[in-house]
Amino acid sequence: MLKKVSFMPLDHWDGNNTITSSEKMSPFHIIEKLCSITRKREGLLTFQGRDAITYLLKKIGLSRADDVLISTTFDLANVSSHVTSTIFNICGVSRVLKPSTKAIFIIHEFGVPNPLTPALLKEAKKRNIPVIEDCAHTIDSKLDTWRVGTLGDYVIVSLPKIFPVSHGGILLGNDFFNNYTAHTKDAALMKKSSITAGLLWQELEKHSIARRDIYGKLYGKINKLGIKPVFEINDNITPWFFPVTLPNCKQAISIAEKTGVDAALWHGTNIAVFPCHQYLSQIHINLITNVIKKSL
Repeated sequence: MLKKVSFMPLDHWDGNNTITSSEKMSPFHIIEKLCSITRKREGLLTFQGRDAITYLLKKIGLSRADDVLISTTFDLANVSSHVTSTIFNICGVSRVLKPSTKAIFIIHEFGVPNPLTPALLKEAKKRNIPVIEDCAHTIDSKLDTWRVGTLGDYVIVSLPKIFPVSHGGILLGNDFFNNYTAHTKDAALMKKSSITAGLLWQELEKHSIARRDIYGKLYGKINKLGIKPVFEINDNITPWFFPVTLPNCKQAISIAEKTGVDAALWHGTNIAVFPCHQYLSQIHINLITNVIKKSL
């Protein structure tokens, strides 16, 4: 029986891709690999990405009087509530620079590098405030001469969006991280997820190529319907989600739900997002395409 077409890689993974025995893999292997590609010295494993954000904002000493500037790749009106609600628990959120701005939070939306990253880095240096790169959607996309995660002071990673795991956020930086305590059950899930991600690290490039290929196939099919996805794929982008602007997103999402395809409205826009990860098959691609076609 065909599984539901899920946003999450884990829901489509058969578990046969592990190469090395998990007993021999350190849960810190994935942190070492991520530190290497982002040019950071330290990493902290948390239960989920939001926990990494909370830990970091407290660590750098932000308070209610402070603001965090949020910048996204496509500068859409609204930002992920997962991010904003997490930050609001500590301090304020703004889309413009203010005297009260004490950190800059850069989101590489849908896996596409935020083009303002270098300019915001310069502004942060003038103000002597940290830059946080949210790499939840991608850890290996590139733009011009830089790669996501390499320019900021800190990096947030979400393992379940990249690998077939259930939990795990990672905070990367050049500071020493300590004092994060997870519940015993959470700690066990974190360890299992980090070990699996470490085992599959060697397949990251292959998985990224697969994501680009799947996005390209979806793009080609949707383009023939006269509908343009939010961005075109290229060899430097590893996508998360297939985002497409639709005339009737609610209808598309309703059809998707009845068809067994994950779909969601992107934070107050007319953009519907659909699954796009390395384990999707041609059957899944056809199902997603048919949902969009029926909604037109």
